[in-house]
Amino acid sequence: MPKGQLLQQHPNTTRCCALVIVSVVALVVAAPAAGAYDNSGNHHHPRPHLVQPGNASAVTALLERVMPGSSTHFVLSLSTSLCSSDSSVACFRLQDMDAPGTAGTRRLAVSATSANELSAGVGYYLREYCNITIGWERAGGSTFAAAPSLAFPSADDPRVVAAGAPASPPWPPVGPRSIVVRRAVPWSFAQNVCTSSYTLVWHSWAQWEAYLDWAALWGINLLPALTGQEEVQYKVLSAFGLDDDTLRGWFNGPALLTWSRGQNSHGNGVMGPLPRSWMKAQWSLQRDRILPRMTALGIVGQLPAFQGNVPWQLAHLLDDSNITQGSGQGNGTGWMDSRDPNFARIADKWMETLLADFGTCGHVYQMDGFFLPTGWGADKPAAAMSMAPTAATAAT
Repeated sequence: MPKGQLLQQHPNTTRCCALVIVSVVALVVAAPAAGAYDNSGNHHHPRPHLVQPGNASAVTALLERVMPGSSTHFVLSLSTSLCSSDSSVACFRLQDMDAPGTAGTRRLAVSATSANELSAGVGYYLREYCNITIGWERAGGSTFAAAPSLAFPSADDPRVVAAGAPASPPWPPVGPRSIVVRRAVPWSFAQNVCTSSYTLVWHSWAQWEAYLDWAALWGINLLPALTGQEEVQYKVLSAFGLDDDTLRGWFNGPALLTWSRGQNSHGNGVMGPLPRSWMKAQWSLQRDRILPRMTALGIVGQLPAFQGNVPWQLAHLLDDSNITQGSGQGNGTGWMDSRDPNFARIADKWMETLLADFGTCGHVYQMDGFFLPTGWGADKPAAAMSMAPTAATAAT
């Protein structure tokens, strides 16, 4: 279920418009995205300053992916002051209109304050007026294919002929008055750090594309963007003297990357070593496909910041007494105290690399600071929570 999450901004994160989230458990508590919008007119929430405006053409392309031929019914537009003189109010508006140059042919005008609200407005119309289910692939999927008469306006389209559906039926109107729906909460959040590993790590671009379309149609505007982080880690930690065998052997295999990303509390090098080619392929998918599409659809990516987990060998390379070794299966991992000056050095290098690889603005930075490890000592949660100011400063 899509989630909503509270965010805390560090006062020094203005240059790149960065927020830093510290997650102290593996799962977060949140509110459904279905309740992120309110059409009563009684509530609204300012649009978050980090939200990317995106563009209407990206939403048109989304429509053609999920319902080929359907975009001709929609007239899509963006306006930052659509629902109020205050441009910070986020909303979308649906209104029936006559198609230019035709008599009695209706189209639907969808206006919104950003591409995210625009796609949410389209999704709202498809669900509430066309009785279409918009679902995640792994939870049953959508019913776009079950409504061919809505999707294909041309009588000779082979998919219409094969389905035996009538040509050019009327789209449901929204009525004589326009429908205005305002965002009731600033963020609609989906996933957690485990989803990115156990499920999305196996996605091809076609599956990622369908997943992002689903998120956009539900108005989700904040998603973890953790793909490709092992390549960033590899480059950063190599700069501090760790060799190829050590780093690839420290990462877990693709099926268990959540453990690597959560301080290796359940073991390091499990089902590894991680192939270098796999790291680079995931990094390219993130840089060239996932993040550009999220930006075009007005979705903010939650990128991984440095959180303090490093290969234990780094303690010897840095002669650092403020790195605590894990126990049991996780004894190949060290936890770096965020008050150690070396933490800031690595965080700076991390952010320098992350921004060079994935862009400088419009992202949120996330740290999974406490993943229930054993043998770390009683002060680990406090050290984890102190990471935010250091990493936030690095983000600027």
